[in-house]
Amino acid sequence: MTKILVIEDAEPLRNDIIEMLSFEGFDVRGAENGAVGVEVATEYKPDLIICDIMMPELDGYGVLDALRKQEQTVAIPFIFLTAKTDRTDIRQGMGLGADDYLTKPFIASELLDTIQARLRKRDTLQDMAEHKLRELSDSIITALPHELRTPLNTIIGFSDMLIAEANRLSSEQVVDWAQHINTAAQRLYRLVENYLMYVRVEVITHNQAEMRALKQKYLDHPDSIIQFQAMHKSQQAGRESDLVLVAVNADTLGDTLRWEPSRGGQLFPHLYRPLRLADVVWDKSLPLGAAGHIFPEGVV
Repeated sequence: MTKILVIEDAEPLRNDIIEMLSFEGFDVRGAENGAVGVEVATEYKPDLIICDIMMPELDGYGVLDALRKQEQTVAIPFIFLTAKTDRTDIRQGMGLGADDYLTKPFIASELLDTIQARLRKRDTLQDMAEHKLRELSDSIITALPHELRTPLNTIIGFSDMLIAEANRLSSEQVVDWAQHINTAAQRLYRLVENYLMYVRVEVITHNQAEMRALKQKYLDHPDSIIQFQAMHKSQQAGRESDLVLVAVNADTLGDTLRWEPSRGGQLFPHLYRPLRLADVVWDKSLPLGAAGHIFPEGVV
């Protein structure tokens, strides 16, 4: 049974919501203020939280902020109930991580529709995460043995020859064969590291709690990271001399823009659809200088 927590200081409204949702088949608990709500949420671990904004002791913003800092409650869908219709207030709640809001007064169907929409989105995200993890598992099971076999065969082959021919090899031949073994071992090490990193990134990407925590981190030197990545990508494509920096409005990209951890834990944006001309705010050429691409002043 789906569990819902209602945090509302107005007792008549709280009781009405609890009664209505209980009638619809939900397991519902109530809390009379924000401080109690945080305690109940931590213990009860609801599937969804409905919370008023204006409350004594701890307001709705404080409740959301507290819950988003706890691993066991960070990903619980959160709906604000508010009599405040100012966009600044709404933006503040959404900026803290609220999933939706409902303006008072509201009718039962509006509340139920909002709840069902949030629960469907939660289920969809969970299904996507499970599907991605299954795909990851299948790809690793299929590709890893083949990728590992090549350097392993090199290591085994040359080490067997060293053992068999040790007494007849010159020092130069020993060094040469040892270098082959070392090169293969380094390749094997990189393969293992890449697979481990890939697994970690995939798991973190679909773990809302870890993603929220990572989004709180800030880069100390974003300019050097951006320049390094730009140079690396341009070299891969053989286009070091015609790189262009494009700026877009991230808000217009919606869910297709995802901030995902790269090696070292830094978050980088990945766009899961083609970039359209209408998305571009401005573009600037990045000429190649002696120390790398030259970025426009004030951009990074």
